[in-house]
Amino acid sequence: VVAFEKSKELGGCPSGVLETQDYDYMENMNMVQLRKKAVESIQAEDESAKLCKRRIEHLKEHSSDQPAAGNMWKKKRMDRMMVEHLLRCGYYNTAVKLAKQSGIE
Repeated sequence: VVAFEKSKELGGCPSGVLETQDYDYMENMNMVQLRKKAVESIQAEDESAKLCKRRIEHLKEHSSDQPAAGNMWKKKRMDRMMVEHLLRCGYYNTAVKLAKQSGIE
């Protein structure tokens, strides 16, 4: 549209030629932006689905009828909380060792 206005000021080209090209260009740019947004949206949904799947698997471990499985789940949960606390307090090496030892890397 800007190019069309400039061409009018300069005495321009035949009516409608540049205008059609400008609209085609703008339409192509809009399509590129829409595709980019669609890809970003799909990636965000995919990440959310993976996170939900991990949470469900984690909760399924706890739903077992065996008391030993419940105790293991509670220990793993406690170890995760401890690792997170150690990281927040700046004890990075200790947190890494606990994570490796617990198998929660």
